Amino acid sequence: MSFKIAAILNKPEREAPTMDAIRTHLEREAPDCEMRTFAYNDADYMRRMIAYAPNALVSFPYTARTTSVRSYVLKHIFGCFNLCLRTEGQLDYRNANKNTWLVGMENYGPDFVDYEMFWSRKIAELTGQELVRTDRLSSSERIRVFGYPPYEVHFRPWDRAEDTLPAHHAARLDARPRSHVALFITNFCFADYSAQDIVNAGDLIDVNAPDAGEELAAGIEGARRCGVFRQMWIDAILRAAYRNPHALIVVKSHPVEHIIFGRKGHNPYAEAFSRMGNIVYVSEPVRIVDLLVRAGLFLHYGSTCLAEACLQGVPSVFVTSEELYGEGRNPANPNFYFHDSGWESTLRADIAEIPELISRHIAQPMPFVMTERMRTVLLDVFNIETGHLDGTRPYVPSADIARFLAGLQGERPQRLAYDDPHLRSALASGRFVALDALVHAGVAHIEAGEHKAALDILNRAVILAGPLGVEVPALEELRAVCMNGLGLGAQAARLLAAKRAGGGVPRNAKNPLPGGRS
Repeated sequence: MSFKIAAILNKPEREAPTMDAIRTHLEREAPDCEMRTFAYNDADYMRRMIAYAPNALVSFPYTARTTSVRSYVLKHIFGCFNLCLRTEGQLDYRNANKNTWLVGMENYGPDFVDYEMFWSRKIAELTGQELVRTDRLSSSERIRVFGYPPYEVHFRPWDRAEDTLPAHHAARLDARPRSHVALFITNFCFADYSAQDIVNAGDLIDVNAPDAGEELAAGIEGARRCGVFRQMWIDAILRAAYRNPHALIVVKSHPVEHIIFGRKGHNPYAEAFSRMGNIVYVSEPVRIVDLLVRAGLFLHYGSTCLAEACLQGVPSVFVTSEELYGEGRNPANPNFYFHDSGWESTLRADIAEIPELISRHIAQPMPFVMTERMRTVLLDVFNIETGHLDGTRPYVPSADIARFLAGLQGERPQRLAYDDPHLRSALASGRFVALDALVHAGVAHIEAGEHKAALDILNRAVILAGPLGVEVPALEELRAVCMNGLGLGAQAARLLAAKRAGGGVPRNAKNPLPGGRS
């Protein structure tokens, strides 16, 4: 029987390639393991997950409120491993509040997450130890460090066969000298957040804090300023393109921005940039590396993609606005303004300087220098060491993660305590969807003649329903069908007799009748 790993995707465009890389290594090195991906926002999520019956969950971080509920229910039902693969590596050297924010606002018990998997030792040291201190992780022994799989591409020769840039864009970029191509990236999603969006995000403000009203007001103002800053970028890019007709300006918008624009039916970048023949607007989900290998300058707002520019030897410019984000003008919450986090770009510039800066760069290309500060960032945030940079050591964190996951077969997951208040809360809010999914999965196995698998699933419905005193119609009859199919007619008769006598589902049942995994 295979060891089944369920990879949970919250932002598929970002997380799916990492899971695909891990799965490739599992298929090659651990054929007894199977990995499938499940979209967290899929309306059929619980039904699909329960039909799969995972041995291990690999999830995005449980930072936003309520994100732990489904995994609590699944871990309770299947007694499976629950692993958190961190997706946020914005280590802030200047603002400790940002690093604390990475811990998140969701509350759960120390036995819920079996392992926290981090990009680097520094992030693990800051966030992991805080998880232990706040009783969200049972021990520092459950912290693991692997590196960042999406950056593996920077440690092998760029392969045009893997190029994700659409051909019509690639042709325009390839026709220009690299020194004449300036790459801008954007991520101004917050500009479109309403007050309700800020609250619903679940990890931007603590709605239960005494100063929640003040934080919300700061968030609303932050969203307004973000909208102003976005328009400043659009205007500066248009001026730069007009002033430098021989330059090619490439603008890559963030995938989440594109999703928001689709919902609103309005894309301010597409509308503004379509007027200029020397601007290429890329809204497609492409790898940043496929743009960097064609660019001579990288301009950003404080993005982790700065590390990718460094790995590709592309000089970078951190673009800010002294008018909006000058000294002393920013709120305490680092989510509400743009900053460089203490990372080091080749140059720092005000948004008003960008057209002239690009002119100077074309006339005399800016050199790239790998500084000690950036070497420190690469180590602290991505676990990229000197040996990786000089090519004497491979950088393949996806393979390390795959080996770790395969090795879980020799371990036992933590058991959730029945008196865990977070478990009780999760079961109270998620039980009906989960019970419905369990019964449907059981029926599907019965119809396929798979009575052992059906009984295993239906027994788990008892595990879920029993402690809550919930009665599921026809559950005992379905279990009796399975028992008869397995030649356990006497036990099936006793089960039905107990139900007719009013026994029903035993409260606090922990290991119901034969046929299922305990």
